[in-house]
Amino acid sequence: MLCYTFVLVTNKVILNLACWTERKDVHGFDGTPQNLSTLAECKEACVGDIACVAFDWEPSNSRRNYCWTLTSTYVADATETGLITNYELNRACVGESYVLIKLKLN
Repeated sequence: MLCYTFVLVTNKVILNLACWTERKDVHGFDGTPQNLSTLAECKEACVGDIACVAFDWEPSNSRRNYCWTLTSTYVADATETGLITNYELNRACVGESYVLIKLKLN
């Protein structure tokens, strides 16, 4: 007789594109620089930090501080450099994905 058990894995975060409002040529004051090199890593860092409500992405930053996370107290300002994009997070659409794994037991 074969016996199976099912395990629900819930540790994967969905980063739905609809969760982000992208604003080119806008940046926030008083951001915290993150040592991250990709936009996806920056999004993950913001979602993982409950205080983060937005981040600035500046891929041309000469100090290699591409990602600046922002809290609810940040003030947005327009910039005309064309080099900074602000991403504001809508936490209402961030959730967990679920993976069902079937295990065979002997």
